[in-house]
Order: sequence, then structure tokens, then C-alpha cells
Amino acid sequence: MAEDLSGQQIAGFRLQERIGRGGMSTVYRARQPVVGRDVAVKVIEGRLARQASYRQRFNREARVHAALQHPHVLPILDAGEDAGRAYIVMAYMPGGALSWRIHGKVLPVPAAVRITAQIASAVDAAHAQGIVHADIKPGNILLDAHDNAYLTDFGIARVEGDPPVTRVPGTYAYVAPEVALGGVAGPLVDIYALGGVVYEMLTGDIPFPIDDSDSMVQVHRQAPIPDLQRARPDLPPGMALALRQALNPDPRARTPTAAAFARALAASAKGAAEQDVPPVPPRIRLAPAAPARGPAPG
Repeated sequence: MAEDLSGQQIAGFRLQERIGRGGMSTVYRARQPVVGRDVAVKVIEGRLARQASYRQRFNREARVHAALQHPHVLPILDAGEDAGRAYIVMAYMPGGALSWRIHGKVLPVPAAVRITAQIASAVDAAHAQGIVHADIKPGNILLDAHDNAYLTDFGIARVEGDPPVTRVPGTYAYVAPEVALGGVAGPLVDIYALGGVVYEMLTGDIPFPIDDSDSMVQVHRQAPIPDLQRARPDLPPGMALALRQALNPDPRARTPTAAAFARALAASAKGAAEQDVPPVPPRIRLAPAAPARGPAPG
């Protein structure tokens, strides 16, 4: 069982409650008493804090994240170590993770288009700095009190010049075919993953029901591109076309930039009624474990 540091202090931040948990870290809503604000503090797990390799990975995430100054990248406020415990302090997002917002729901088209545009701008900014996020998914997109979206969790981000990896990075349901089949995680894997997020926002379901690496490889070898027009025949056909290009299994034929995908989606969405939000069909979906309101744990 993961430890719970709620009630303790790290570097002057009082940890109030756990709001996210992963294999390497736990995220807390914390209070910064000096300025009287809530923040999110990601803390490396105690069993890993004593291992140099995990501390290096954790600190690398902080450096990569801090290198990105963008309106829709979750702001990083501080990072360091306290009593041998590495931590990252980021802005607290009261709107929670997009994964929780769309659990059992379909977003109105204007909201989905707006979130896509905001995250697309963050993705392209990362690519311009030689950074591939490699794990874009609803759980790594956080919302503020006004439903503005922020990209977070650069724990497995690939930086230009990094050596190739032998394992599949990312979350199976959003991993691009070229990576699933043994290729390199280049910038276009983020376009594919963003397409998967958009499909889920508009349909309430993931593009492919993938649970493990074996099914991921099989799906990408055999399954056709998900058809938004079939899932949402009420939407303009151009939206399905924009999504098909973003989800193209051939990276050479995929939409070249996140901004280009966002523009195509927005242009084709004109006229889609905000009130026409159908119920999510009764299918098995990937449910978030908790309504995370801070950065995703690593």
C-alpha cells in the first residue's frame, strides 16, 4: 500500500490530501501558507527515494517540465529535495483531470474544440523545443475553474538526442501504431494520442479497447481507423475526416502538427449544436481511479 503523507510538511508546503497516485509518486493538494494558496505537490514514493535511478528520473521530469513555459502547460512552481524526498510543486487545478470530466459523459462540441486547441498549442510548443510528451491522455490534461486545459506529466517525455527505448512508452490505449510495432516515438505520436483524446471527448469511449501490449499490437495490425461518423452521425462529416487524419496509422499520412489538427477540427465543427450531446452508450470504458486535481503522478 502506498504511503500517505497527508498532514506532513515538505519544503514548507503542508500536504492536505492525496489527489493522485502512480507507480513512482503521489500527488497531494497542499497549502502554501506564506502566500495563502493551494498547490499540487508531487512526491516520490519513499521506497524509491533511496534509489538513485528513480531520483534521477524524477528530477529529469522536473527539468523537462520546467523548460516549457507555455499558457497551456501546467505551471511548475518549485522542485527540489527535502529530507531525502524529491518533490515537484505545480499549480493546483480545481477542475480536475479531463478523464474524470468525461467519465460517462460526452463533451459539447465547442468545449471539445476549445480544449483541443489549447492542448494542441502546448504540444506544438513542446515539439518546437525538441520535446515529445509521449503520454498524452485525458488523465494528463487538467482543467482550471474556468475549464481551460493544461498539459501535465512529462515523466516519460522524449527529448531530442535521447537514446532509443526498448519498451513501449505511454498508455496503451493512446500509443501510436508505429511505437506499438517497435518504432521510435517521434512528434507524430503526440498527434495520434491527441486524436484519441478528441475521439473520447466526443464519443465517451476510447478509440481502441486495449488492455495490454499483446492486444495493442494486434489492434494496430488489424483494426481500421475509428469512425467518428458512425459513432456520432449527428456531427458534421468534416469532423470525422479531421479525426481520421490525426489517427492515421501511417505517420507519413498523419496530420503534421497539433495546431493543424485543431484548426481542421474547429473549421469542420462550425454549426454543430452545443445542446446536441447524446448519452454515452453502455459500453465498458476505462474509468479514472479518482477525480485528480493536480498533476498526474509518475
